[in-house]
Amino acid sequence: MKRLTISWVFAVLIVLSCSKSEEIQVPVDLFNQKAPVVNHFTIGLEDQGEEYQLGRPIGVRTDSELNIYIADRASMTIKVFDSTGVYIREFGGRGRGPGEFGDINTFEITPEEDFFVLDRGRMSYTYVTKQGELVHRQRYKFNDMGMYLPDDVDFYDDKLIGLYRTSTNNIEGNPLFNRKYFHLSDRNITKKDTSFFTFPDLQDIEQNRFNWIVFTGLAGSFTLNSSKDRFYYSPIIYNRNLYVFKRAGEAWEVEEIIKLTDFGIESTVLNTKEENDLYLENGVPGLKSIMFGGFPEAHRGRVNTFDMGLYQLSDGRLITFVGKWRDDLEKEGPHEEIIDIYAQTLNLETREVTFLGLVQSVEEDYLPNKPLINWVDAEDNFYLLNKTSIGIPSVTKFSIEGL
Repeated sequence: MKRLTISWVFAVLIVLSCSKSEEIQVPVDLFNQKAPVVNHFTIGLEDQGEEYQLGRPIGVRTDSELNIYIADRASMTIKVFDSTGVYIREFGGRGRGPGEFGDINTFEITPEEDFFVLDRGRMSYTYVTKQGELVHRQRYKFNDMGMYLPDDVDFYDDKLIGLYRTSTNNIEGNPLFNRKYFHLSDRNITKKDTSFFTFPDLQDIEQNRFNWIVFTGLAGSFTLNSSKDRFYYSPIIYNRNLYVFKRAGEAWEVEEIIKLTDFGIESTVLNTKEENDLYLENGVPGLKSIMFGGFPEAHRGRVNTFDMGLYQLSDGRLITFVGKWRDDLEKEGPHEEIIDIYAQTLNLETREVTFLGLVQSVEEDYLPNKPLINWVDAEDNFYLLNKTSIGIPSVTKFSIEGL
């Protein structure tokens, strides 16, 4: 399978002080390239037993033995499968007892292989073991940081770093655009140490309210490297920018911005009411129309290219997944309600970017609120989280040959 390598574009490091790089010519067959994907199995198919059925899967993680843990928001359980997809057990459940949940909103595995759950039903940050035993539950409070409901978290030392735009209104200047996205705290989130990175810090994304609204609970993906001295951030609106944050004592700061593959289309499009109505008639998926901020008119538009997951591979390279609606806005007639997901790798030593091509396609009619390529395990297998409103909720384990 031929791969498109565009390393010559990326030899120059893009730092914050640099101006926008020159546009590159996008190959006409970019979206026709397919990566050599092997689908190993799918959990949640209709012909599988009841214990395999998923209601609303919200997260997938694996442990050191490659057992698979799927957090299901419908049943409030965490279902456990072995590395071949065979059902083992489940734990949790809806309730107020130890190890039970009121709602599962964020699901993450810790370095100690416990699980962190943001439980909005019980207004708490909860840790449970792999057997479902309660380790710690901390009720969250509405403090000077506002309501803090991290959409993505990671761990280093005794710290938790979370990604979520806070809701506080007591910031000097613009109370909307200047809200912070990253927050550093102790593991139990009883004390927040610092917050950093705002909407105006994003480069090459138009500073308008529609784009700002898109980041509400959909900020994107980030991943810490193995030495825990850097992390990488892919914003929900994909516009080629990958942010590299460097640890500076107790703080974090942007070290550089690396340019990824140019898809040759606008990352977001704003619509008038008339345009939006016409798109609705044609069944265009992914449209957003939101009343916000006291404006008499709704903010309307669509995100055309968006983050679908960011991970570090076992050899140190990064892999990023980008979602794109299959049909362009201007297509005449009915539109397919399909997201095509593409992959690319980044060599952090050479800054070489390799475009791999299409890896998965998912039926969908709205912008997903979780990365659909939801996890990578220690053997570089990926887990597709299919929690659509169209198809059957499922999780597919797949790999990419020659990766």
